[in-house]
Amino acid sequence: MPRTLALDGPEPLVAEGDARLRRTGFPARVRESFLAKYGWDPAIPARPGERRVLLEIAVRDWVPASLAE
Repeated sequence: MPRTLALDGPEPLVAEGDARLRRTGFPARVRESFLAKYGWDPAIPARPGERRVLLEIAVRDWVPASLAE
């Protein structure tokens, strides 16, 4: 399913690509990166009954936000 994702910041970007919703089976590399950077594991719910998802985007093209409008 083609999707567009905008990343905000000092030099915003827009990514175009195909998105996949992961409800389980988060890759170990992603879990380790989140733990190292944010101090939490995205596969472990913050509260009982809560579920997390991961958007995996295979980027086809990056466009500076200033050119995407």
